[in-house]
Amino acid sequence: MRKIAAEFSLPSASEPESNDICFVTEGNYELYLKKTAGIKARPGDIIDQAGKRLGRHKGFYNFTVGQRRGTGVYGGARLYVTGLRPETNEVVLGPLEAAHSSRFALSGLNWLAAPGKLAEFKKNPSAEGFGSAVQIRYRHKPAPCVVSVKEDGSAEVRLGKPQFAVAPGQAAVFYEGDRVLGGGIIEKG
Repeated sequence: MRKIAAEFSLPSASEPESNDICFVTEGNYELYLKKTAGIKARPGDIIDQAGKRLGRHKGFYNFTVGQRRGTGVYGGARLYVTGLRPETNEVVLGPLEAAHSSRFALSGLNWLAAPGKLAEFKKNPSAEGFGSAVQIRYRHKPAPCVVSVKEDGSAEVRLGKPQFAVAPGQAAVFYEGDRVLGGGIIEKG
């Protein structure tokens, strides 16, 4: 893409790689959400998996599953964000292992190309599902999985090996080799 951008003399051809959301200026998510969505800071608790209070936060929306830095909780073992609970305004921290998932649910499925096994599965939804590879975030290497599509159009994804930071609200994209089959939105596991 950089080469094509350079051929067309586009400014983005020489800009540094973005590791953030490009439309959030100054990298300040909280300010962006306040200005554009009218979200107000709502302090809450940072807890461990057993429910023990570890600290406070200014808004759960400032965190993402898998995050380790910037939680405001220091000392002891490294802790990662393993869950966000908007209904109770809590951020849950746990060890690295707890930030891995072996399965998750999907909604909003959109199939671009149906592999043979998916077509067969749709005829018999009680089957075990079909094999695929799923990418759960930018730069994530697609991981082997089994996809079970339910009659209501949602799906359950069982991963061959637990994956790090399977975050609700993110997109999951299915591949067959380099061919995109479709995808959906990750729900709670």
